[in-house]
Amino acid sequence: MTRLGRMLFVGLVALQVLVIVAMAAGRESTLRQEATDVKLQTVPVDPRDLFRGDYVVLRYEISTFRTDGLRITTSDVSPGATVYVALVEGPGGHWTVSDAATTPSAGWNRYLRGTVTGVSQGRLDVEYGLEEYFVPEGEGLAVERASDVDVVVAIDDAGRGVIRHLVVDGEVWDPYE
Repeated sequence: MTRLGRMLFVGLVALQVLVIVAMAAGRESTLRQEATDVKLQTVPVDPRDLFRGDYVVLRYEISTFRTDGLRITTSDVSPGATVYVALVEGPGGHWTVSDAATTPSAGWNRYLRGTVTGVSQGRLDVEYGLEEYFVPEGEGLAVERASDVDVVVAIDDAGRGVIRHLVVDGEVWDPYE
């Protein structure tokens, strides 16, 4: 390999490492800054994947909502579009959808940025990048068998959310502690 070839190889490896570090740093920054925590009601599914290990697929109540009375309509977006979903704290401390739009409103206190995955007859399906939670091997079934699972999410000022921890049957559940 020539000197130029080695330099290009080292440069590409360094670039890949920097990208991974930047992704991790972004998520860590959301957790460490003065982010607001919100509790979302969820139903866990699919606790195991042969190739990726134990994880829980989370489906949130705020992942599917009707657009009646909201700033957004189903004709405003298509699958793949970015949307901002305003959240308001409801009964039991769970946060629910109060509004949605293609850009965040200055009047919103807390909102999540998401991607539209489905549009149908006055209803939107949205993913927030919070749909998978990896757990140590053998722990996924404990979450799936629980009767009540909530997810505490840290949300930064740009609407990016990061899972802080799960609350399984009323107990804070962090398998990594």
